[in-house]
Amino acid sequence: MNTTRRESSRPVPSRSGNGPRFCVELDPARRAAEMALVRDAMREWLRESDVDDRVAAEILVAAGEACANVLEHSGARRTDTAPAGWVEARLDNGFVHVVIADNGRWIERSPAAFERRNRGRGRLLMAGLMDECEISTGGSGTTVTLRKALPPGSR
Repeated sequence: MNTTRRESSRPVPSRSGNGPRFCVELDPARRAAEMALVRDAMREWLRESDVDDRVAAEILVAAGEACANVLEHSGARRTDTAPAGWVEARLDNGFVHVVIADNGRWIERSPAAFERRNRGRGRLLMAGLMDECEISTGGSGTTVTLRKALPPGSR
């Protein structure tokens, strides 16, 4: 993870390691604008990495849900040494691996807000779209790890 402080949260796809890799910081202060930047950059990275359109769409929805949780529920804040949240993705041995993490602590929203807005189904959505979905929480934040197999013949 790159913990270098950037003045902009603009996503910067990169290639390194065993396969194409994607890294971006998340800034909860930017919420909706941040989601659009991350989604567009990740979509482009998946396209450049020759990921099947259907698989890419499923990854984008699942990763978007995890990013939304960082932006809405984590209460994370940038520090001098680390971003509030980040997304890392890579292609490796026929799988797309995505990690979404933050340095915050879960902030529970009003149950009435969830009932009115038909919310609270993100975990089910992520688990249903991905082959693997692991969520771990602790004093240093939350990490969501997603994994999706690529169709035969893919990168």
